[in-house]
Amino acid sequence: MNSSIKVSVRKLRPSRFERTQNPTNWQAFIQLNKEIQSLSDVLLSEQQIGQTISLADPQLLRNTTRLHNGYAYVIACNIDAKPMNRVNFILPTGWTYASEAQVLFEDRAVEVTAGQFIDKFSSHSRHVYKIKVKEDAVQ
Repeated sequence: MNSSIKVSVRKLRPSRFERTQNPTNWQAFIQLNKEIQSLSDVLLSEQQIGQTISLADPQLLRNTTRLHNGYAYVIACNIDAKPMNRVNFILPTGWTYASEAQVLFEDRAVEVTAGQFIDKFSSHSRHVYKIKVKEDAVQ
């Protein structure tokens, strides 16, 4: 990682009004802050892997792929108000993937077969997938 790039995620402190008026939203902001802090090295990784392809509408499902310390991370977000019941992902070629992707922050996993996996998204939701990888030998 480039040592000149630093992530500064400050602790959010609500006013008393914000805390008491909408505690559910405030708890969601706290959780999001924790997730971003835990992924800062991943988000800033300069390791190259390529981009995961999603077979969903790219205007509604956004994703990015990062490589960090032997794991591929796919961060995908459904920005639509409608759920997506079956989203296919095709992982970058040139790598061997573990048979399972851990879905971070959700205590579950999805099956990875031949460099692909399928998942569903509720409205306005995100998933962060962590998959063990090994670079394929050049033929």
